[in-house]
Formats: sequence, C-alpha cells, structure tokens
Amino acid sequence: MNTIVPMVSDIVDFHYCQEDYRTGANSRHRSRPDLHVHPFYQLDIFPEGHTTVFIDGCPPLRSEPWSGLLIPPMTGHAYRSDRTTLQVTFKFHAHPRYWLHFAKPKRLILFPAVCKELIQGVCDLSETDPSLYEHHLVAVITMCLVHWLRNTESASVREMDDPWCHRIRLSIERIALNPDAPWSIADLARQCHVSPDHFRRQFMRIVGVSPQRFALEFRMRTAAAHLLNEDLAIKEVAAKVGYSSVHAFSRAFKNVFGTSPAAYLANLPRRQ
Repeated sequence: MNTIVPMVSDIVDFHYCQEDYRTGANSRHRSRPDLHVHPFYQLDIFPEGHTTVFIDGCPPLRSEPWSGLLIPPMTGHAYRSDRTTLQVTFKFHAHPRYWLHFAKPKRLILFPAVCKELIQGVCDLSETDPSLYEHHLVAVITMCLVHWLRNTESASVREMDDPWCHRIRLSIERIALNPDAPWSIADLARQCHVSPDHFRRQFMRIVGVSPQRFALEFRMRTAAAHLLNEDLAIKEVAAKVGYSSVHAFSRAFKNVFGTSPAAYLANLPRRQ
C-alpha cells in the first residue's frame, strides 16, 4: 500500500501583487530578457493582462487572464509585459514523490473560478486570522497543483502502465533523503535488482537526464536552499552536502547554476 504524502513539503513565499516587467533586466529593447533560476518550485498565475514568460529551452509563452504555469527548480525563466500587471506567485518545495509529475511547462493553463476564490481567500485570511493562514496556504497551493496536474501531461498516468516509473520514483526519493551521499549508478541499480547499464537507460528515458546528473543537480539544489535560507558560510554549506573541498563544491555548483556559490549568494535578492 502506498503511503499518502503531502505535495508541498515547505512554503518559501507567496505574494499577490502588481509586478513591473517593463524595465531593467527585462527591458523590451532586448530580444530575450536575462533568465534567472532558483532552487524551489514556482507556480505563477496571471489574473489580468498579458505577460510573456520565457522558459529555458521553450518558445515564449503568453498569458491570458487567470492562466498560469508551474516552473520547476533550476529552470531558467523571465517575464516581459507592456504594463504593470497583477501576478500571483507561490514558491515552495515539493515532496520527491511528485517530482516526476511536474515537468517543464509546454503551455499555460486556465485556472477555474474555485481557484480564484481560494487565492483571494488566503489573501484575506493573512490579515484576519494569521494563525490559520499557513495551513490555508498549503491547501490552496495543493488545490492549484491538482488542477495543474489534471490539465497537463503527468507521470501519474504513465506510472500505472510503466512499472519503471515506480522504480525510478523510489530511486529519486532515496537520493532526496540523502543528498550528501556519494550515489553511484551501481548503488541505485542494485536496489532495483538490474544491471547499471539497464538502470541508466530507464532513468534517462523517464527523467530525461542521467542518474549522476540528477544526483548532482539535487545536491546543488539542496546547497542553494541552504544559501537561501540559512546564515551559513560557503564552507559550511559545502560540508552539509558532502564536499570536504570548497573548490570542488564551487566547481560542481557552477556546473549546475552557471555561477559560483559566492556570486549566487550575492545575487539572491535579484534571483528570488
């Protein structure tokens, strides 16, 4: 029997406010604005106007009122609009069980009236009853994610027909529970009772990257979360994710994020 776990494991931020994507790094004079990344999921919903969303590796997406999309961690993205526009943004970490379900967006989807009412309700609750605000916020994010999953391609459908989806999900959960461990294909394949070559092929087929790359990216995503949320020196963060050498850690971090830990730390306000 599968254990039911919550989709959202931790809330990073929530806001419902006006955003201005007309100037600065998102200037319309550039053919494509600078993309930024962060180590958490971000669900964006656009209640009004038209915002163009740029996603790394995808054609630009243009929003309609109350359309939105889910942006996975470490996915480069940026926005552009002709005027100041209203935007709802949920930033959160998801339980590893659901990672295969949340792929890079191919299109925006429309959110129904019930989601609009829930979002407005959580805004009102933040002012009238802060003690219930966070619990309600988790519920609202989950309802919006359920709607997202029902309207996009999801691994949950394939998992019923493809037993490897279940095996790979369990491997992902093992990596997530011990991101600092020196995971190898041989270790993960042994737990699935198959050869390393066969495991690697199945992992690539389902996840889209090799097991080594996935483990590295998750380890660096964990490191980025430490930099984002904790007052730790880079050396301490390196040790937390299994690196005895700051140089080796910095090289791995730059391999994933395209910048050093020091530069990432310096740019955190801009990158959020």
